[in-house]
Amino acid sequence: MLEQFTTIDLVTIALLAGLIGVVFRWFWQTFNDLLGPLGGLLFTIPTAVLMIIALQIVRKPGTATLLFTVVELVALVVWGSNITVWMGWYMTEGIIVDILVLLFKKDYADRRSTAIIYAVARSAYAYWMFYFFFAPAVWKVYYAPWYAWGEVGIAAIGGLIGGAIGYSIAKKVRGAMI
Repeated sequence: MLEQFTTIDLVTIALLAGLIGVVFRWFWQTFNDLLGPLGGLLFTIPTAVLMIIALQIVRKPGTATLLFTVVELVALVVWGSNITVWMGWYMTEGIIVDILVLLFKKDYADRRSTAIIYAVARSAYAYWMFYFFFAPAVWKVYYAPWYAWGEVGIAAIGGLIGGAIGYSIAKKVRGAMI
């Protein structure tokens, strides 16, 4: 699979994954409690923005899966964890987006609407998986359904905002490259 990616593609994915896995995760972990339930927006919005930028710049099947796999590899090294299930969780976030890209006939967030759809789907899926599968299965922590669905909704809003912002930024970055 990696043969289809050029060195520039891999470096781009690594840089964006480093931003998500180190900078924005630190920012989110540091300031999350200040915003309470809205704290997830601190991570969801920038992640959606960078995902859309990656899709627009790299433009190859599997871009999102590779991006989120590298995000987790970076995070495992920097933040440390012994929970390898995280890897599968992050990979499925990318798989969801890559399936949507194929369903939309290889539209790599070329329209604002698809950028928003991809970002909302990834964000809502990530939070749904966490609150309804990951936390109960791995940590034996069960959240009240009203709270969990509220967080999924907030994640979807973050995806909407991040997808719209990401589309605008990605168009400028892509225009500067060509």
